[in-house]
Amino acid sequence: MNAGSLNSEPITTLFTSELSGTAYRIGVIISSKMPRRLRAPVLYSNAIWAICSNTFGLIPEFTGRLPIVAHFADLSRKMLVRIMTEPKDSIYSQFREIFRTENVELIVNPLVFDQIAEIAFEYKTGARSLRGIFEELVTPVLYVVPDRSDISKVVIASMFTEPTFT
Repeated sequence: MNAGSLNSEPITTLFTSELSGTAYRIGVIISSKMPRRLRAPVLYSNAIWAICSNTFGLIPEFTGRLPIVAHFADLSRKMLVRIMTEPKDSIYSQFREIFRTENVELIVNPLVFDQIAEIAFEYKTGARSLRGIFEELVTPVLYVVPDRSDISKVVIASMFTEPTFT
């Protein structure tokens, strides 16, 4: 420990005992002059603890000690489809590359992405399940392609129909 540094153990012990087992709400004060700029968040409890500031950020005694729960807006079906198709390393791009290594072109109809998004949306699994659903659709095809040299293209028109091999 450096001669100039402080021992944070007593403060850590105090915060841990004060905060353990209690749910807290963090309030954010918004400047009226700059509505989008946030001022220092404040932790409310029986005692008010200021834990952040614009200049210094989270004090070290809190770093890694407070569980954070964040609520996000649900993803729409359209957003789920975009996740599967648009990024450079999207699920679709990855599987097209896998098929390309076998000299086979993979074509998936846009309807399939809509169907996958609908399943993920209905079960409220969000983007977490997209890869699993897509893999479940494509994996049986991956077992057929290497054994058949006559296949140069695979077209998947729907989740509920068999793929077309040409």
